[in-house]
Amino acid sequence: MRPNRHHKSYDGLEEDDVEDNVEIDFNYILQRYTHGDITVMHTWNFGSPESPEPCVVLGPTFMPPNPTDIHICVVELRDAWRWSRDHNDDAQVIDVDADDTRISGDAWQREMAQYFAMCLGLSKNDPGTIRRIRGIIEDHLVYLVSLPPAPQRDHKPDVIAEVTDMSTGKVTESTIRLN
Repeated sequence: MRPNRHHKSYDGLEEDDVEDNVEIDFNYILQRYTHGDITVMHTWNFGSPESPEPCVVLGPTFMPPNPTDIHICVVELRDAWRWSRDHNDDAQVIDVDADDTRISGDAWQREMAQYFAMCLGLSKNDPGTIRRIRGIIEDHLVYLVSLPPAPQRDHKPDVIAEVTDMSTGKVTESTIRLN
């Protein structure tokens, strides 16, 4: 699950704020890093409308007691600029692209990190956790922008995962393939 680039506030997500087209195939993880209770994977979103898009996936390192509670957070290449230090001042950076308003800035990064913390089962109110998530994402941006094109897949993913947005109750489906 990932909040998408239209995200305004995790407490008041609108219907278009979470994208349905996330398809992570865990057979195609290029690199994996563990940062304590957060695991970062460099891979591709095969559900991207264009072509498989490079992305950084954050997930829990340890399996939650209920496997249906597994949530992942995805930062795609097209959103990397929003997490960079160049855009983390409190002034909002607006980029309009074909009716797609993208917002960046320190407040946006903080809100998204809080939402990611909530999805990963961490405290969204702990400033250290929020700084840590932001730092992890920022540290992996250099790898994200250098990911090669996705490999050709020889199979179709066959597992449908339902993801529930905790703040709105909206249920979306994502297709993934487990190892």
